[in-house]
Amino acid sequence: MADERTAVHLVGPGSVRLERRLAGPIERVWSYLTEPPLRATWLAGGDLEPRVGGRVTLLFRHAEITAPDDAPPERYRDTHEHGHLASGVVTAWRPPTLLRHTWDDGDEASEVTFELREDAGDVVLTITQRRLDTRAAVVSVASGWDTHVATLAARLDGDATPAYWRAFVASEERHATAFADRAEADGRPAGAATLLALEGGRHRLRFRRRVAAPSEAVWSVLAEPELRDRWYPAELRFQGPVGGWARERFPDDTAPLPAGTLTAWEPPQRLAFTIEADPQADEPSVRHAQSVAIDLEGDGDATRLTFTYTFGDRALAVSVGAGWHGCLDALVAVAERREPSADRRALRSVYDVWFAGVEAPDTA
Repeated sequence: MADERTAVHLVGPGSVRLERRLAGPIERVWSYLTEPPLRATWLAGGDLEPRVGGRVTLLFRHAEITAPDDAPPERYRDTHEHGHLASGVVTAWRPPTLLRHTWDDGDEASEVTFELREDAGDVVLTITQRRLDTRAAVVSVASGWDTHVATLAARLDGDATPAYWRAFVASEERHATAFADRAEADGRPAGAATLLALEGGRHRLRFRRRVAAPSEAVWSVLAEPELRDRWYPAELRFQGPVGGWARERFPDDTAPLPAGTLTAWEPPQRLAFTIEADPQADEPSVRHAQSVAIDLEGDGDATRLTFTYTFGDRALAVSVGAGWHGCLDALVAVAERREPSADRRALRSVYDVWFAGVEAPDTA
């Protein structure tokens, strides 16, 4: 079968897409995407639970999918010889046309979608990977899919094993040049959240900030009610010790919000609380249980802040992502003794693009 591959395209910040025509039938291509022994012949081995919420393991062993005389570049030698492990959670499952799962690799957390459709006896495979952190990751992932899918095409056609690394290096050079002047290749917008899917259908946002203030000063902004009121949009109060209540009250709310529990109070390092679910609430964000954790690590006269928000409804990712982003910008401003300000409409626009393709799990 002739090689009809097209270039990998940028389709948004930190997002790339490849479309490739492959030999069918569609059920066979689907098997190569989802059955670990077949997937290991062109991409990575590891388990895949065939359901939304199922775990995915990606064990890369490039030495097993390339020609015997194909030497890896020095920077990939360890990966080539010892393998590399990534993981994820299935977020869409519709055999034999749609698979989507998160791709968690160290501190990086993106999401990849595989779509299949039949066309004139062949199968068109479209792969879209979103929320890549950096320009380097965008170039690497684009080049990886270009090369891995060429290997898949060879497997489906019964051709000889291609030289993966030689093809990858050439593809990497090509994509680095093609993306050189494209702002979308820069990856994550400044300060934007990482979105992770968890087993059990829950989701997590993770933000990181560097605050130009010592951890004790940042802790005061978390712990003292009058300072907390300057960055948090509701009146948030705690009654310790750990295990005591956590309560929120918005100025215009007449109905009581769900109760919460203080789960960590460790000055000046960690504050955490949970909010119970209220399935009958008018506000979608409180229909599922929520949890917040804020971790502080001193770094000289500065502080590394990690904010983690766990929630239930994937469809809320854009609104809660933009909302917490604005809160954290205000928190940092207060800790740095600046006047907080946030353009919530602009933040919503950022998350509409950064979380493009995030919707409720698809099992149809």
